[in-house]
Amino acid sequence: MCLKSSLFGIGRFVFKVSIMDENTAKYYSANSTSISERYDKASGGVDKYFSTAFVAGSRIIDVGCGNGRDLKLLLSGGFDASGIDACAEFVDLFNTNNAEYPGRMRVEYLPELKSVEDKSFDGVLCSAVLM
Repeated sequence: MCLKSSLFGIGRFVFKVSIMDENTAKYYSANSTSISERYDKASGGVDKYFSTAFVAGSRIIDVGCGNGRDLKLLLSGGFDASGIDACAEFVDLFNTNNAEYPGRMRVEYLPELKSVEDKSFDGVLCSAVLM
């Protein structure tokens, strides 16, 4: 199931961050395979800007990477890329279908990035995420 919210603290303050509403989470979870197939067929076009936006070989995090379409393009383009998505079904599909990229995509979300030890990146890709 896609994660929907998270608690995090700064000092004595605790914040609740909504990741996605319940209906969206249920939709992605129930339809992850068909959505993934549509994403793979679609031409996002953002990849033509990778070499302009990011230094060759740099460490990039793809936030809300969905099925990993752009993540695969970053990796095949020579970037040290990782992807995170709140939908476990997308992550499972990516890891099952892309054995050549082990550990490159995880269930995770901002602002915590609990599964990423070194939280420093040279660039961030957020394509079609802020809807």
